[in-house]
Formats: sequence, structure tokens, C-alpha cells
Amino acid sequence: MPKEAPQWKVTFDGSFWGHPKGQRPGKEIAVNMQFDWAGRHLIIPSVYSCSKGLVVDFCMRVEPADILAFMDKWHLCADADEEQFTREQRMQMELDNPMCMDFRPILRLNGKELRFSHGCEVSYIPCLPGRSAAEAEQDSKQAIAHYQLDTAFGWVIHRFSYPWATRKKPEIKHLSVTMVQQEVSIPGPHFQVEKPGDTFSFIYPEGGTEYTLTVQEYEKQVLETSRMMQDMEHPTHYYFMSYTVTPEFSGGDLDVADCSNGDRPRPKPCSSKPFEPTVLNDALVIGIIGGSDGPTAIVCGQPAAQGKLGAACSSLHFDPVDRVEWRLVFHEKRYQDKTFDIQTGSMAAPAKKSD
Repeated sequence: MPKEAPQWKVTFDGSFWGHPKGQRPGKEIAVNMQFDWAGRHLIIPSVYSCSKGLVVDFCMRVEPADILAFMDKWHLCADADEEQFTREQRMQMELDNPMCMDFRPILRLNGKELRFSHGCEVSYIPCLPGRSAAEAEQDSKQAIAHYQLDTAFGWVIHRFSYPWATRKKPEIKHLSVTMVQQEVSIPGPHFQVEKPGDTFSFIYPEGGTEYTLTVQEYEKQVLETSRMMQDMEHPTHYYFMSYTVTPEFSGGDLDVADCSNGDRPRPKPCSSKPFEPTVLNDALVIGIIGGSDGPTAIVCGQPAAQGKLGAACSSLHFDPVDRVEWRLVFHEKRYQDKTFDIQTGSMAAPAKKSD
């Protein structure tokens, strides 16, 4: 006998998979708003007025043909192993994946902005084979059924929670949302350098401007491991590089990353832990162990005379390496912000009964 589906409810601190014990569900207010943005069709079927704040569900529709084209391009199957792809390939896959759209809606209630607190999401893919489709559907099928979404399409359902901006729950007179795309990471050209003064010229695809990266400092360093798990053997060798880019880069944010994955701690992976900061060239560089991604660098300080100073750390290795192949990574927004009014009149309509 099939298990009866749980009653549909939305709580402020809950998710699609469960709810905090004792937290009452919010009042569902039907919106039934549809709009197009960033080449996507989205639906806000309902918002939920909870004691702590407002919860909004965004349902993003995805064409099955786009999903199949993506899977075919990358030769994906239901049980594909992510580790078979390089970091650069995974970065490009995220750009290509029609189910991926990282956005943070800015909500304004009665003219006052509500600050985003937390969120979650589930996905529905109609074109996975047999058992894989059934398993993938478990987390999303209740939302799909409740909102009566067309199961011929793929869906990504984002849930965002916003605490009230006032001490008391306000009356909802007017609600608007500004859709803001988060920056995407775009892999750029590779290069190698050996010493301070070496340069690398590149052209940013958007606009065609030529830039020159100049190495200011380049040296081998050893990671301090005294604050890490002592029962583990950690890779400790890496390169540190500081650099400037001229003219000043105007295409968004620019990072430099190692193309190599580096070595993992032995005998088993270790959770991320920071190590002691090191001061170099009047810039604070904080290395962070990032599993297979190796260290990253966070730089702050005064700009150098030649331009704004950036920094990068290579991946970690057990033994020193002779050369590092670096990769530029561009971070940019591809779509402009856009504001949509959620009409008060549409919110006055009663929500349909829970499933």
C-alpha cells in the first residue's frame, strides 16, 4: 500500500524535506504571478505569511530539450561521477546547465526592503530514465503537485525566507521583487610565470580590451599545519603570487586559480580549517584549505603603485612542484536586475486548499 503523502505546509525555518518541531505553518496567500527574466520563465504561485517573516516560492521552468542537449554535450548519465571532470570542466558545466540559475530576489514590502535570511531548492527533471527519475522526483513531487506545475517541463523550485522588517507582522499592502542574478564564474586563458616581473597579456571577451597581468611576487611557500588535525598528513607545498593588472580591470571581478587539483590529505579527506595569516607586501593573505580546490587567497591592503594588488595561492602538494599552470577566472553578471510588482489585488485571492 503506497505511503500517504504528508500534508502540504510551509514554515519559516523549514524546507521541502521537513519542519522544525513546534513551528506553525504560515498562511498561504495565492499570487499566481508569471514573468520572464534572464531568458527564463518563472512563476511565483504563493507567498506564506509566517510569524517570523515571509516565505516566497519561485518556480523556474526548464525546457526538456535544453536538459537533454546539456546531458548529451557532456555525455552525462544518471549515475555520472562528478570527480571525472576537472574543476574547469565543472565550472563550464555550471554555465551550460539549464537547471542552474543562481539568483537572490530582493523583496520590498510596503516600500520597505526585507532582508533575505535563508533558502533552499528542489529540482524536477522529467527526462531522466526509469528509476532515476522516480528517485529524483521524491523531494519535488509534492511541490509540483501542490502548485499544479506542468510535469512535461523541468522545474527548479527556490524557496526564500525573509524576516519581517518590523517588530509586528505587517499588513501586506504592496509587494515587489527585484530579481538579481549572482555572478557566474567563467574560465579564462591559461598561463605560466616563473618570477617577479613576468607578464601575461589577455583580452577580455566582453569589450575586447587588452590587459596585462604583471607578477609582483612569486615564491614557494610551506603551509603551517600545527593547528590542523595531527592524525592526518597534509600537503604543505604551494606557490604564492601577487600581481597587478593594467589597465585596471573593468569587466567585473577577476581571480587567478591553479589548474591543478593538488593533493588530498592522507589517509582520508580533512574538513576545511584556516591557518595563520601571513603578511606580505602590505597585503593580508589568508590561505584556506579547500579540499580538492586547494587554497584561495583573500587580499586586502593599499593598492600598489602599478595598480591594484591581487594575490593567488596554488594548490597544495606533498612535494614541491617546479611549475604551476594558472588560469584566469572572470566573475560577471550576465543579466540586468529587473523589478516586478506583485499586485495586492492578486494577493487578495484565497489560496487553494492544501493537498
